[in-house]
Amino acid sequence: MNGHRIFVKSAISWGYWAPNGIFPDADAVQREVDSVHALGLNAVQNHRHFPKAAVLDGFDRAGLLRYCEPGGGSAIWDETEKPIQPPGVIDPSGKDGEPVTFANRYEFAKLLAMIKAYRSHPSVIMWSLNNETGSGSHNSKMFYAMQKAQEIDPSRIVVLKSGFGPEGEIMARPYTKELAYGESVTGHDSGWHDIHNEEDAGVYQDSLYLSPENYKTYSVDTKGIAMWGELGTANSPDNDAAVVRWYEAHHASGYTLAAAQARVAAYKSFLVHYQFNKAFPTAEDLFRAIGVRHYFAASHIVENARMSDANDYIALTGWESTTIDNNSGLVDSLRNLKGDPSSMPIATAPEALIIRPRHYVVAKNESAAADAYIVNERGWQGSYTLRVTAAMDGNKNSNFFDTTVAVTLTGGDVFAQLLKADIRFVAPQAGQATLTLSLTASDSSKPVLQRTEPMLFVDPSPAPIARKVALVDGDGSLGPALKQRFGLQAEPLLSSTDKVDDILVSSSGSPRYTWTERKPETLSRVENTQNQSLYSQQYIGSRGRVIRLAGFAPGELHVELFFAEPRFDDAGERAFDVELNHEIILHNFDIAQEAGGKGKAVVRTFSVKSPDGVLELSVPVAERGNPLFAAIRITDKRGQIVRRVFRKDNLHDAAGEEWRTVVDDLAGFDWDSVIREALPRVRAGSRLILMGMDAEDMGHAAEVLAKDGVLSYAGRAGYDDTPWLGHWYFARKHWLLDGLPVDCVLDWQYQTAAPGDGLVLDAQKLEAVIGYGKNPSPGLGLGAAVVPVDHGEIILLAMGGLANAFLHDDPKGFQPLAATRIIYNALQHTEAAGR
Repeated sequence: MNGHRIFVKSAISWGYWAPNGIFPDADAVQREVDSVHALGLNAVQNHRHFPKAAVLDGFDRAGLLRYCEPGGGSAIWDETEKPIQPPGVIDPSGKDGEPVTFANRYEFAKLLAMIKAYRSHPSVIMWSLNNETGSGSHNSKMFYAMQKAQEIDPSRIVVLKSGFGPEGEIMARPYTKELAYGESVTGHDSGWHDIHNEEDAGVYQDSLYLSPENYKTYSVDTKGIAMWGELGTANSPDNDAAVVRWYEAHHASGYTLAAAQARVAAYKSFLVHYQFNKAFPTAEDLFRAIGVRHYFAASHIVENARMSDANDYIALTGWESTTIDNNSGLVDSLRNLKGDPSSMPIATAPEALIIRPRHYVVAKNESAAADAYIVNERGWQGSYTLRVTAAMDGNKNSNFFDTTVAVTLTGGDVFAQLLKADIRFVAPQAGQATLTLSLTASDSSKPVLQRTEPMLFVDPSPAPIARKVALVDGDGSLGPALKQRFGLQAEPLLSSTDKVDDILVSSSGSPRYTWTERKPETLSRVENTQNQSLYSQQYIGSRGRVIRLAGFAPGELHVELFFAEPRFDDAGERAFDVELNHEIILHNFDIAQEAGGKGKAVVRTFSVKSPDGVLELSVPVAERGNPLFAAIRITDKRGQIVRRVFRKDNLHDAAGEEWRTVVDDLAGFDWDSVIREALPRVRAGSRLILMGMDAEDMGHAAEVLAKDGVLSYAGRAGYDDTPWLGHWYFARKHWLLDGLPVDCVLDWQYQTAAPGDGLVLDAQKLEAVIGYGKNPSPGLGLGAAVVPVDHGEIILLAMGGLANAFLHDDPKGFQPLAATRIIYNALQHTEAAGR
């Protein structure tokens, strides 16, 4: 900008403005400007909506930037019969690209009207025609529209689309008539590289930064403008107490008022009833604490992007909360902040020191590693001294680590620089610690920059567990985990005749219920096969574990997977990954593309290692559409053949072979038998610890306990696996969380990133430990609770990811050290209810 490199720090706005919906007054515009400044951003994106003149006026006055997109731009080139260029040939001239249909003409006129109306605003930095259009550029209307947009405003960048780049992107550079486009076949590059990534799960995770060459938003892309659009950060509720106060103070009504009132009332009642009000005296206290969690994650994602010098532009998802698309913006629809924003301006400042631990949570006595960076947008150069110290929060005046290193700042157009890699230290005790960085010029003793960063050191097993433990092991992983984590030799519950102190149950590895919840897809005719009946019905589902089959001869298995696309004629509508025994064997598998269209059979064959005679089929990622399977056939080394069809009933095919339905294999963990076996021991004084795979799984256990009168169960609070909607957990002080942060929202210390849900349950003297909430409903539930039962008690652990973190050290859904300490507390605590 003006001959100097800049880094654009933006967020995506849908254009919703409370109280009326879409039209801001002067006060609302000022609130938006104030919030942009408070968070340290310098731009906001118009996402799928026409700009508002009042907003651009406000941004002009404030010196802020705006990326403008009219919304619906793809209608300019969609629904057209001709002229479409032949596949493999791209003609950027726009010849014969005039609009044809009414939709073409309408959207084309709207695009040009936007540019004509707002091209005199200095805040506008560029125009985009559409959000996330497909990658094909074989359409003259795209180039025709781009040329006309460029003719009306030759002074700004114009791009075809946001996201899915650089393939299929078209870019008009200022004051040039040539349109640059991206196509890998010919090696063309548009110069605009916008990558959309909104997959974060609401909380900062260690997986987002692993090393200086391996972290989210790391880039070496210097061929064009490297942009991270729709960059996922975190999620949070609005501060609905503040929203209600605003309406009351202004004697106004609006479309967000009723929902805000309902959520405040629901949270107030929940906090009091389950005794979370000591940690969060009011609903607003909890809302603001969740907002702080949101800003912590957002600020660290921003820092990640800025640490990579090749990056030029970020657009966070999203700006304001909406009731339709994104319930979880950085601000609410009134443009009020969610909580204390202080972490954001630190991350967005022109000069910033950054220290990034490779693990924010580290076991006591283990070596921690961190890397130090500088963001340097004002071109500081020369020799400096970097000092890194660490102190336990309980003894802040005594550093347990202190080191200095000489560094040289490059400056100029180098905006980001790694100053020191692999800084290592060991904490003297468990607890939270603070790292402090300071940068001092060679001719001064006073730091020019300073920064602090938190870490947590956990003692996962403070003392040997001197209690007799029995177990129920869903997949054989619980016993080894107890031995490895605690040196504990537990015995199976069914073979334990003596009195036991604890009974730990894990349902891990059991089949899930996902694939029987949907109606089957049907196909009346299938090509490329002589066994059409095999494909006539197919269950569809979602990502996750699909089926687990056991009893094969250990060794190599021969696996055949059968597919036929029942719905989509063209490629690109359905794509998913397939895992066999935790190894991806199909990536972005598109049935229509592989088979050549709808209603055509395709079979894929694999050799899979199975040292324990088990085969597990999973879908770890569903990129587009719902995954589906027609059938699976497995042959082991003894020649045993197992056939399964993904349909309601068994099938006898034309060759006389029998294919059993997968329904029996999807029956799930037998909570009923386990609980009925354990409950008499609980009543006599044992503790029963139920570790489900998630709240859906634990809900089946709660149903059994409700039938036995142990508790009342009213279902689940609401499943959430969508980052732009959002869920959150919060905890109060309780012995189950000894050695871990309490009276807090679960943040980077717990890394609760798995899809969320909670149990709606109650019982006499129930001890709620961890609560759960989600957008957009006011529904609340429990992620962990203790229920007294006569002389014993039952612990329900319903948080997704906790079991995998404890059993397999899997950090993707829950922090493993935190999970281990929770299980340790559950087993070791001696003060049981009623004793």
